[in-house]
Amino acid sequence: MWSALFRRRDPMRPVSVSVQPPEVLRADCLPVRSAQDLLRARRDPINRIDELAATTATHFQRYYLSALQRFARWVQQLPASESHHHANAGGLLDHALEVAVTALQIRLGYLLPLGGVPEDIARDRDRWTYAVFSAALVHDAGKPAVDQRVTLFDRGGRELGPWNPWSGDMAEVSGAVAYRTEFVRQRQYRLHEKAALLIAPRILPTEGLAWLAEDRACFAMWLAYASGDTAQSGVLGEIMGRADGHSVARNLGAEAGPRAATTQAVPLWEKLVTALRHLIESQELPLNRNGAAGWRGGDDLWLVSKRTVDALRLHLSQTGHQGIPTQNDRLFDILQEHGILTPCGDRAIWRAEVRGEGYAHTLTLLRCPASRLWADRDRWPEAFAGDVAVPETATPTLPPPAKAAAPTEA
Repeated sequence: MWSALFRRRDPMRPVSVSVQPPEVLRADCLPVRSAQDLLRARRDPINRIDELAATTATHFQRYYLSALQRFARWVQQLPASESHHHANAGGLLDHALEVAVTALQIRLGYLLPLGGVPEDIARDRDRWTYAVFSAALVHDAGKPAVDQRVTLFDRGGRELGPWNPWSGDMAEVSGAVAYRTEFVRQRQYRLHEKAALLIAPRILPTEGLAWLAEDRACFAMWLAYASGDTAQSGVLGEIMGRADGHSVARNLGAEAGPRAATTQAVPLWEKLVTALRHLIESQELPLNRNGAAGWRGGDDLWLVSKRTVDALRLHLSQTGHQGIPTQNDRLFDILQEHGILTPCGDRAIWRAEVRGEGYAHTLTLLRCPASRLWADRDRWPEAFAGDVAVPETATPTLPPPAKAAAPTEA
């Protein structure tokens, strides 16, 4: 159904933007593409959204397809993350579609609103379904605006300057036909969730937002989820959390299934590195302060041993990975085998004193070369202004030469 509708002009968009292909496409750039081109390669998930929405052709065009087109124009082929899930070109669009399909599938198992009488459930079915779909599109829509820095180029490969996401889509910038993206250094984790509500009117048709707002309970949950307030997002947050986690797990190779049969399994050590990098960048393992999980001293990252491995195990478990060793020593061995940990003699654990402004603690730490987590030095965490002092007795040294036996008295 959608392929015929897709050829029509978006009625919610007053300006139709045609995108000219670049004459010169730099190796580090991607072309600005139309929504039609971006979505044409993703027919399967869009057809599935159409089936799960189970609404009329007119309603699907007005509320669903117009939002999909707007979202595709907005995110283009930007990645969803720098080094975690869907970190490839087009990852943000693929992730949103995966979450939408999965969330709509999960939604079928719920009678909404919870505790409602049959008449209310039947009357509000389409609105709750749209709340699920629209939440999937909006939940990461703030990433291009606050987490990434996009530079635009003209047809001849000349730089036009940075894209201002608050002024419109890339395709609306005069002469822009290609772009390059980089992630903002030391960005504020989860800031994109707060930005999502400002982006939502760019993605959803005005009629769609007004329709959601007619049901205060539904809209309150939708607003809470879109802004990252999981405590107030209720059943909608529950559905979306499951769908988002499912998409992340699939992309990180955490699930068995058709995808696993056609792709090489990700080694456990790579999963550990990816998870550790994510936990640090997301500040779930905070650095360089009193009570932190770690400190960067010189070329090394010093991490509180038990706190770090417990966080790694929990993160991998929550993202669907199985077979994670329950013994810390086994995780230490795996990390040591691949050079992720620098051992202290024959042990993984170092004992050192961390001294910062107004505090000093003696801790058991893991020592990780920062270069094994981030090949690009520009991505390393900021250096610790204090000191990580390793006692001389803890520094691994070669054993002393054997002493000659003392002569025996006659």
